[in-house]
Amino acid sequence: MNNLYGSICLSDIPKELIQVGKNGKKYLNIYVNARREPSQWGHTHYIKVAGRIQGQNTPYIGDLKPSSQTTTAAPSANDTQQMNDVPF
Repeated sequence: MNNLYGSICLSDIPKELIQVGKNGKKYLNIYVNARREPSQWGHTHYIKVAGRIQGQNTPYIGDLKPSSQTTTAAPSANDTQQMNDVPF
């Protein structure tokens, strides 16, 4: 399986769902799910916040699509440009 890449919208993360660990670092629990069909931009997966805020829907915060890279190396300039093209 190829790696996935994409981006998340930090502005859409509900601050009340960010947890502080014993080490003082901040964490956000997420779900990554496969889409039934790829989006018009080729996204095959989406990222959703795990957890609920009363009276609000769980926000979608990002999209992922297959990477042309098969290693865990840093994204190429082309991949980085494609990530910047993700609409939010």
